[in-house]
Amino acid sequence: DITMGAIATGNAVMGDTEAYNKLRGYIARNDMGNDFLFDGLDQMVDLEEYRNLYIAQIYLSNIDMWLNQKYWRERENFGKWRWIIYDTDISLGQHDYYYYTQNYETASSFNTVDFATINYGGPSWPHYQPWFSEKIISLLDNESFRDDFIQTFAVHLNTTFKTQRVLAKIDSLAKNISKEMPYQIGRYGGVTVGFNPYGTHFTTMEEWQSHV
Repeated sequence: DITMGAIATGNAVMGDTEAYNKLRGYIARNDMGNDFLFDGLDQMVDLEEYRNLYIAQIYLSNIDMWLNQKYWRERENFGKWRWIIYDTDISLGQHDYYYYTQNYETASSFNTVDFATINYGGPSWPHYQPWFSEKIISLLDNESFRDDFIQTFAVHLNTTFKTQRVLAKIDSLAKNISKEMPYQIGRYGGVTVGFNPYGTHFTTMEEWQSHV
């Protein structure tokens, strides 16, 4: 499986890893707290998009953010590295289980900022490796980036992620698929989902609605 191979080995799914290894080397060799060196990183990474990616991951309380990383770079026109957010199934307290603490917690009680900025290392689930978090940790050493991160997060909490807006989006999405849910339940209801603690597929519309 080429995707799993990329996760396990760091191989490129398309293209090569030369430019990405240069990016990692630049971060590893240099102090990102130094504004001059940080400006060099700005030439290689779309920092605004990277910042917004982590704001979204932290807000969503996505405990799968480390295992599921995708990034790309346009080869022409001095392309910058950009990240793609995907596989956010285990977010917003889904199953309320966190491998980081090995405990059941609610999304609101789980310290996702801490989770997103710790240099793990080691083989434990989900295969934590230093390169998963090294970039965000290094970037937050820069005072300007850190201030922008905090201020932008605050703005998003009062706009993009404002409670009324988020609830309206959830209600809208649920309404769009509600007519299909009886077919989903009829086909998959009660079937085991993956491995524990995921449990089983919903067996009634009421159960689905309670999770919505």
